[in-house]
Amino acid sequence: MSYNSYNNMQNSQRQIIANFIAVSTALYGAYLIGFRLLIAGLFHLHLRPSELAGVLLSQADLIFGLSLLYLSVMLGRRKQNAWRVAVVIYGIIFILHMPLLMQWFGILLHPILAFNIIFPFLMLIGLWVARQDFTARSDIATFKSSILVSALVMMAAFVYGVSGFLLLDTKDFHQEVSFTSAATNTMDQFALLVHDPLEPKTRRAHLFEDSLSLMSAGAVAYAVISFFAPMRARFSANNHEWEHFKELLIANDVPSEDFFKLWPHDKQYFFDDSGQSGLAYRVQKGVALVAGDPVGSTVGPLLTNFTEICHHNDWSPAFIHVDDRWRKQYEKQGYKLQRIGQEAVLDIAHYQEHVRRNKYFRNIINRFNKAGYQAKLLAPPHSKATLAALRSVSDEWLAKPGRAERGFVWATLQTTTCSSAVFGPPTMMPASYRAF
Repeated sequence: MSYNSYNNMQNSQRQIIANFIAVSTALYGAYLIGFRLLIAGLFHLHLRPSELAGVLLSQADLIFGLSLLYLSVMLGRRKQNAWRVAVVIYGIIFILHMPLLMQWFGILLHPILAFNIIFPFLMLIGLWVARQDFTARSDIATFKSSILVSALVMMAAFVYGVSGFLLLDTKDFHQEVSFTSAATNTMDQFALLVHDPLEPKTRRAHLFEDSLSLMSAGAVAYAVISFFAPMRARFSANNHEWEHFKELLIANDVPSEDFFKLWPHDKQYFFDDSGQSGLAYRVQKGVALVAGDPVGSTVGPLLTNFTEICHHNDWSPAFIHVDDRWRKQYEKQGYKLQRIGQEAVLDIAHYQEHVRRNKYFRNIINRFNKAGYQAKLLAPPHSKATLAALRSVSDEWLAKPGRAERGFVWATLQTTTCSSAVFGPPTMMPASYRAF
């Protein structure tokens, strides 16, 4: 298959090929791991778990297998870094087995080794052809900070290891341990480079070596996982984007809840190329959560562009608090609607004229009137006493298990710019406000 013919394929067909590459990588990684574990189980049954770990980690194919198994998950998410690392690993495996190409008879006698030449070569071709589909970026800033944390952990592990070897020398290793020997054995815990490693003689020495290995492995694993972390949205207040989005809200027919797309100031804004449509969103734990429906006249291109941006940053896009206006546009982009709640719009004039006089509602109103309750609408700016009273009620409610201020598309008590509806008996106001 040529690169041009691949580009002419439909997105669904290209997705199938990309998924096939990810699945094949997982199967090949599992094959390498299973083969090495089988060999280790047959020839090293007498070793302790920590010694067996050293034997296993000294085998390159097991390391490649574990790496490919993890990379397959990242390839399934179209990670660009995973594509690069997979190309390097498959290239190394292919090069390591290259001498067999000069020994055709040897290939016929060793079909497993021949498979380790042919399969990586085919995967390299597939990865190269499908390279434009692996575009999801990773958060390099997070990776850099993770490298720093991992380096600090490794440094702590080094100090811990050297100190441990020096303190346990004659008691638990039955020999004098120099600083050079302690440092060398600490840096090479699985005897990959040291020809004459220190041999633990007591249970305490075994526990020490195992704990040292665990610390170092954890630091490396943390750095590797961070290498494929989704892009984080670094929130920065952009007054120009905020003002432009405000203009879109004024120019279009939008529901009253769209006020929360401007407040609280915890959102970013995305616009289509024309600037005639936009949406408000925030990225949390790899999910780009959009507040309400898009605003503007070119919603189709806006959704297309936003979905592509989310794909490139390895975000999962989601919309909350939407209605049926743009249902077809959502479904066209592959979104599925899920009902998570209901709401209603109250016609105040109809309520006053027809519903309020209903016997049921009259009874409720009369009971509260007799108890001295009343409702008030407090307009901003609020006094310090009012905010303190509201905060007292809010804190009491938040102290109960499972309760929290939602924010994002709901009001909080962090500002004095919004109206507050309160309900309670006049003899207890403002100390017992009941905020709506």
